Amino acid sequence: MFSTAAPVMGGLESGTDAKPRTKHIAYLDGLRAIAVLAVLLRHAWGLSGSPDLPLFGRNWTPIMTMLSSGVDLFFVLSGYLLARSFLRARQTGEVATPFRVYWKARLRRIGPPYWIVLFLVLLLMTGTFIPDERVFSADGAAIFAAHATFLQAAYLPSFGAYTVETPFWTLTIEMIFYLMLPFMVRLFFGKRWIVFTPVLAVVAVGWLFMVRNSAGPLVTFVNETINVFPPFPEEAVRFFLSHQMPAFLLDFSAGILAALIVTSKKYALKDNRLFQRITSPTAGVVIFAMGAAVVLAAAWKLGTFSLANGYANPLNYMTQDRPADLAYYYLESIPFGIGYGGMLLGLALATGWLQAVFSFRPLAYIGVIGYSVYLLHMPVLYIFNNYAWLRNEGDPGRHFLLMLLTAVPAIIVLSTLFFRAVELPAMEWSRRAHLAARSDVPAPGSDEPQITEKPVVPALRMRAGLPVDDKDGGEWAVDDAVPGEFDRAQRTEESVGS
Repeated sequence: MFSTAAPVMGGLESGTDAKPRTKHIAYLDGLRAIAVLAVLLRHAWGLSGSPDLPLFGRNWTPIMTMLSSGVDLFFVLSGYLLARSFLRARQTGEVATPFRVYWKARLRRIGPPYWIVLFLVLLLMTGTFIPDERVFSADGAAIFAAHATFLQAAYLPSFGAYTVETPFWTLTIEMIFYLMLPFMVRLFFGKRWIVFTPVLAVVAVGWLFMVRNSAGPLVTFVNETINVFPPFPEEAVRFFLSHQMPAFLLDFSAGILAALIVTSKKYALKDNRLFQRITSPTAGVVIFAMGAAVVLAAAWKLGTFSLANGYANPLNYMTQDRPADLAYYYLESIPFGIGYGGMLLGLALATGWLQAVFSFRPLAYIGVIGYSVYLLHMPVLYIFNNYAWLRNEGDPGRHFLLMLLTAVPAIIVLSTLFFRAVELPAMEWSRRAHLAARSDVPAPGSDEPQITEKPVVPALRMRAGLPVDDKDGGEWAVDDAVPGEFDRAQRTEESVGS
């Protein structure tokens, strides 16, 4: 039976200790909420005409512009949350789950809510917000097939084809990461991270360099061989290629490295006094502050470049080679992956007031329903933006304020309902399937690759204020990463598929 003690709520431990650890997962939810709110605000601001934001004698518009970096925070969180069960198994030798069970659990977790929203968007918004020819045609069938199989960002014609749901592109990156993770995490076992962390960073930068400056045959293949539409401008194809999985390797690596440090502190290096000292709670606060400083500095500088040069249209930095163009292109993700990785690591190491801030219940709740917010926020923003009383508002600043007062609360309410009606049942299904599959887990020492991943629903239901079904028994750690799959807002406003 489910233990009468509170379940472990996402600690690095395996979930066998009866002592509650709700604060641990709560602050991760709070950090996730920061990413959710950043992207939501960025989209609402962009659809309001991108007004200036003067406050306390300074214009904060550059920071708002780069709140699109919330997608990097979600990728970092995915790397951290999903890698730690692999790393814990490596360091403790605990019984593991086969890869195939992990992959099926990921699909059950992500798929049903996504497919339902995709169906509703096409049913209710085609003709108004989505051109008919992108749905009711042979080309539309190819675009739909790409979306239905999570390949929307891997197939050029479907990249941004549904303008109202262009944030879906990040799900492709997440699904590829899910497939790569069981193998990618091995690069961080033992001391391998010393070699492979910089290697992965070089791969990310090298990919960006290649798709900007060469890769002619790949550009031709993507733009002509498998493209059902007339060819796109070459720079648009190169922009599309610059937003494939290799470009985000540093984001995921930062999360995995943070997970390695935290799990090593608890398991592999728990008796190493020097390591314990340099990963102390005080050190965690310092690391968090340094990471936040990197994020803010990068956001200010890159946001200033974007506003000055019109980078809301990515072709403006893909077609020119000025210093600002090159800086924005190469640094649009990398400093944010590093900075957010530092913030996450620092928050995980810290105790007391810093974790308490991110554990603030209303903030953490936004993180709990974050995937539902991600799926629903753009359609709702578009619907509100189409109402005459908002569409005809001539003052961008007032337009943005009205969006904050009307559309954003509606999104939170609808996301709460969707979370309870769709997302939680999907996770329940995934959990039950996971429990059934555990009976087939290979014994330690077998030849089949293994991992550990713990079902999430009982603890998550408690955090959402819902009753817990205890008939399946067990205490469960919440190792789930609400997909990090949040749109980089600037790209959605003038995407190559528009």
